[in-house]
Amino acid sequence: MSEEPKENDGQNHIELKLTGTTYSVVPGNRIAIPLGLVNIGESEDFLEISVRGIPLDWVSIATPVVRLNPGEEQEVAVEVIAPEASQVQAGQHTLTLVVRSQGTPTQRVEKEITLTVAAFEVKGRIGVMMEAVQFSVAPGSSASVPIVLLNQGLVEDSFKLSVEGLPVSWVSTSSPVTRLKPGEQKEVTLTILPPRDAQSKAGRHTFKLIVTSQEAADQSASVDATLTVAAYSRFSCEVSPPQVEAGEQARVMVSNQGNVQENYTLTWQSENDSLEFSPGAVQTLKVPAGETTGAEYVPDLRQRPILGGEKSYPYSVLVQ
Repeated sequence: MSEEPKENDGQNHIELKLTGTTYSVVPGNRIAIPLGLVNIGESEDFLEISVRGIPLDWVSIATPVVRLNPGEEQEVAVEVIAPEASQVQAGQHTLTLVVRSQGTPTQRVEKEITLTVAAFEVKGRIGVMMEAVQFSVAPGSSASVPIVLLNQGLVEDSFKLSVEGLPVSWVSTSSPVTRLKPGEQKEVTLTILPPRDAQSKAGRHTFKLIVTSQEAADQSASVDATLTVAAYSRFSCEVSPPQVEAGEQARVMVSNQGNVQENYTLTWQSENDSLEFSPGAVQTLKVPAGETTGAEYVPDLRQRPILGGEKSYPYSVLVQ
């Protein structure tokens, strides 16, 4: 960290005070970094504030130029606005705060601070930073989980990423082990792809990301996260037998192939309302995800013909 001013006459007329050198901000949020400016010269001065190390549109300074009398001190806030998680990578940034005299440009002070942009941060030998810890996915689609790993140890190390709480078949990554030099950081992406079947239960699934040092097995870091799996509906049905004698029992089988319990309404209909159905023309079935349930019924003639041979009476079952 450089704190020595670049001076012209051997005398520094500017002093810059900081309350800290490390700051954190969550993507989509903002943070104010207070600066204490002091004019230790013998004449009035206008001090200009600027920031290097992050995009200009992240920075907002309400008073970028401050007028100070000799010996006067004033606090100014530099505001950093981090983009939304979808527009920024989690990680650490080195910011250089620059205060320069407008009257004597060679009079300036520079100080470095560290800004961490992450929704979640694990500190220690293994640094872990994430833009978010809550994710959502539809069965059959994938969710990307970006993870920034930081080697905060003193030697080069390899970090192994693993997941607990989700089926192994759902999870993949192109970088299960990441090699990092001291102070180096790198983003790895975990892909979660639940299949489009009833085993991908709709709702919230908690899981844990675990990062373990390969050089020091007792060193690990973990992050608790949540995956919300969206609900989807799909079903099939079958009438058995497809032909039945009047007054005999038949059955409708409904297979819930979605990932959430469903209520189905079954409605029987016949041409000219010639048939009646017991126990009723409308029934309701509750079928858990991935299961099959049947509804029994008996079709019969409302009026039996006095004369004539066999006759077929078509009917249908509407399942909704």
